[in-house]
Amino acid sequence: MPVRSHPTPSRPARRHPLRSGVAVIVLAVAASGCGAPDRAGADELDEVTADLAAFERSGDRDALVRRREDAVAGCMEAVFGLPYAPLPPDGPPPPEEPRDTYGLVDQFTGRAGPAPATGSTDPNEALVATLSPAEADAWRLAAFGSDRGYRDANPGSTDARRVGCVNAASAVVLGPRNAQVLAEIAEANQQIAADTDQDPELARAVARHAECVAEAGFATPGAESFDPATALLAEARRRIPALVDQPIEAVVDQLGPDAPVVDELRDHERAMHRADRRCATELDLEAVREAARTRAADRYATSHANRLEHYRTVLDDVRRRAAAATTDPGGWDAATFADGGEVGS
Repeated sequence: MPVRSHPTPSRPARRHPLRSGVAVIVLAVAASGCGAPDRAGADELDEVTADLAAFERSGDRDALVRRREDAVAGCMEAVFGLPYAPLPPDGPPPPEEPRDTYGLVDQFTGRAGPAPATGSTDPNEALVATLSPAEADAWRLAAFGSDRGYRDANPGSTDARRVGCVNAASAVVLGPRNAQVLAEIAEANQQIAADTDQDPELARAVARHAECVAEAGFATPGAESFDPATALLAEARRRIPALVDQPIEAVVDQLGPDAPVVDELRDHERAMHRADRRCATELDLEAVREAARTRAADRYATSHANRLEHYRTVLDDVRRRAAAATTDPGGWDAATFADGGEVGS
């Protein structure tokens, strides 16, 4: 999974309470989008990453999600005697459109778009709400596992009593070995992303970028990095003196849609966005970031160079399982979700 950062032009910025851990493991890999862990294998891993992204947008992926959800329901009933309503595939996120602003003022004033629905779209949320606290805890343990340390260390486990039905069903449907390798790829990309952010040359470039934006009048001089949200809140406090010593929440509350300074702040945000983009372009910040990512990936490859060959094999097998998911009838029983259980292999 990618490391999130502030929504600058160079790093643009439905997790349901009951769905943490529900997503098929392959989605985390497709979302990570990092490059190859060694130069020799760069083209191959880039190709695998592109194929994973294409799979994420495909009907085969949706069929695999439906089969996984059916397996979760089968596991909950067979192993724990508890109900579970299968959830439909979320579908791929819409493509991002170019913008001339970060959208921060609109977020602060509640004009970022339609307000999210307050009611749950997950029928399991309503189900758990009808349970007693003890029953709700038992349901969550059945769904998500009672042994977090074991679950995190064994992403390919099918032992529902230890890792929960959501995780066991993912391993059953993907295949334990595939689930293990896909989790390894996601972890590798997380490590590469974290090492990239710690790269000394990138840190110097990010500091120069912050200095450039500050010289344009949109940030505090001497900052290690530029954060648009922090800069905009500082500007809001400057324009509303009564809020200088107030917490962020007070500033946001003051910036209602009818506040007289809102249009001024929106113009300020657009100008700040232009300065941010100009500075990033002048410093070639993305090229510096990509070079840092390459160095991080090369370091990772020093101790993991023999893993690339497994990635293509795993993707091919996941595709095969996805194609079979549309015709496989399932047939879940408790034995499927014991340690070592698997179907559809």
